[in-house]
Amino acid sequence: MMNNEALLHAIIENAIDGIINIDQKGIIKLVNTRLCELFGYQSRELINEQVETLLHFKDELSRQKHVKNNADTWIINITGKECEATGIKKDGSTFPVKLALRKVLCNDEVVFTAVIHDLSVEKKMAEQLMEYTNNLESVVHDRTIELQKLIAQLKISQNEAEDLLEKEKEINQARTYFVSMASHEFRSPLSCIQLSASLIERYFNRLDKEKIMMHLHKIKASVKDLTDILGDFLSVEQIEAGKIIPIYGEFDLVIFCEELLNEMRQLTNKNQKLFYNHAGIHTICLLDQSLLKYCLSNLISNAIKYSRDICLIELETKIDDKEYEIRLKDNGIGIPLKDQEHLFEAFFRADNTQDIPGTGLGLNIVQRYVKLMNGTIQFKSSESSGTDFKLIFPLFSVI
Repeated sequence: MMNNEALLHAIIENAIDGIINIDQKGIIKLVNTRLCELFGYQSRELINEQVETLLHFKDELSRQKHVKNNADTWIINITGKECEATGIKKDGSTFPVKLALRKVLCNDEVVFTAVIHDLSVEKKMAEQLMEYTNNLESVVHDRTIELQKLIAQLKISQNEAEDLLEKEKEINQARTYFVSMASHEFRSPLSCIQLSASLIERYFNRLDKEKIMMHLHKIKASVKDLTDILGDFLSVEQIEAGKIIPIYGEFDLVIFCEELLNEMRQLTNKNQKLFYNHAGIHTICLLDQSLLKYCLSNLISNAIKYSRDICLIELETKIDDKEYEIRLKDNGIGIPLKDQEHLFEAFFRADNTQDIPGTGLGLNIVQRYVKLMNGTIQFKSSESSGTDFKLIFPLFSVI
């Protein structure tokens, strides 16, 4: 069995870094094979030589070494630390090294053991990375100049350019995500349609009208789900292509909201309640009814879908001399705080909604439609009290 001394010697001799022992005056007492390979010496050539034969430290350490009556100052200052130095080979060539020096007590004698690592490869890689970075900066600079020329030619503002870049990014993300999302979201309604069609065939032979009608309703609902999903994708594509332009018209906001809520009540269960209230005497507004209907339908259907079995959903509207304000509040499951900053991103869905069907496009489209009508969308939400959305549009017509 190998004794401890032989084991230690084997470890030192087979280390991947150079190892050197020096005394308090910097005299070399021991070196391993790797150190000799790094510096091009035989071990006998280094024993009892000054460590400065091999290493050149930075100016600060060099000055510390030559402080009068303190020849070992530099050793004390770097003991227990890692520092970089310049290695000097036997042929006079130099290379960068990293030095880690530790103090060791051996047979009542203080010695210092240093592990010396060749930094040549790391430094070369760092230089290559710097060169690559500089080249990349040059390419980015050239592309920036080209973009600025294009912006000047098209006479668009910097903000519009940023919007275009952001839209391009969102389109690329949408295209990448579409295949995986579509296969998941389309599978459920298609499976339902297939199953219901098969069951209708069975029940038709039995003339079971009630069950046939039930499955026909399921098929219609599944078709509607597929239509809604495809409609969301079409809306995103049309927005990106600039094909959706608001068509403004005057209409009674109260009548509009009451009719919409009557439609949405068909989606609620018996313990989910929809309430509407309008503040003020003015009811006529000037907006795009189709875009507004999509926005409110999406927010209300989300409130229904992501609410508990017993919930209250309140729609409030107000028109004053500056703006139209539409507010929707619910006491549903809310949006986790960590997810709120991503809420309007395409395909994003909060962690607490993953088991509920959805594409993650609805709120992204709502935000875009609101922006197309020069409006803003705000929200507050917590998992304990629900969500509060507010749409605000500037007043276009005289009341």
